[in-house]
Amino acid sequence: AAGQHRANYMSMKPSFIAKHRVIYLTIFVLMDFFSGMILKSYSFALNSVVALAFFIPLLMDTGGNAGTQAASVMVRGLATGEVGIKDVWKVVRKEFIIGIMIGVVLGIIALIRALILQKNPWLTATVGLTMIITVTLATCLGSFLPIIFKRLGFDPALISGPLITTIVDITCLVVYFEIAIHLLGIA
Repeated sequence: AAGQHRANYMSMKPSFIAKHRVIYLTIFVLMDFFSGMILKSYSFALNSVVALAFFIPLLMDTGGNAGTQAASVMVRGLATGEVGIKDVWKVVRKEFIIGIMIGVVLGIIALIRALILQKNPWLTATVGLTMIITVTLATCLGSFLPIIFKRLGFDPALISGPLITTIVDITCLVVYFEIAIHLLGIA
């Protein structure tokens, strides 16, 4: 049904489309519970440095945006035939480089914002480093998942974006708090 979604969209009833979408979205909602569990497990870090909380939306949203942007490019490339399943590792390598480049630019912007708001060089470094790592991982994931879903016979347009956002949110939180613990000396 996921593969049919794209091909027969105009002829399908909204209830049929909603039924297939809600299945995936329900799975992603359940996966999102991990974000809450991660926040709870790192609550000691948030209690030690409350300012860490100020940057969570920025980091998670930017990572999700970078990942879904890469996924959109891959979905289009798969649809036009510009990218094939055989290109998966070439694409991931290319997106890794792109992710680092974008991550550095966005990391510097986030670093400057953190410095202006908090004036704590270690918190600033934590935010900047997390941004670079998150964006790099997100672009790699965004390029990889659509190709894999296509290979498995699923519609990459239907699954990739929400799954990437969910995985990036979870990964971003772990990366952020682990960097914070080490750079800020939180015990």
